[in-house]
Amino acid sequence: MISVKHVLIPLAIAVAAVLSTPLMASEDGKAKHDEKCAGCHIVKHDAAFYGREGRKATDKAELRTWVNNCQLNFGLHWWDEDVDAVTAYLNDTFYKYK
Repeated sequence: MISVKHVLIPLAIAVAAVLSTPLMASEDGKAKHDEKCAGCHIVKHDAAFYGREGRKATDKAELRTWVNNCQLNFGLHWWDEDVDAVTAYLNDTFYKYK
């Protein structure tokens, strides 16, 4: 017979892992952004840069496309997870799209 403890503990671990993933992605995205994106541009990448009038991204999907196009143009060879992490960082820090 399976005890409640044997079901609840793995379930709690799984829920904790799922809930912490966006935070971890954003942290990983910040490191990748700081290393590969902000370091190549002369303009400081801050709230004024990402919040400027007429910015290219108008929603989260468009932001992801923008990040992916940048990494392709600069030959960074990122995995989808890397693009997602940088997108999460930019969205969490600057854009705040739902």
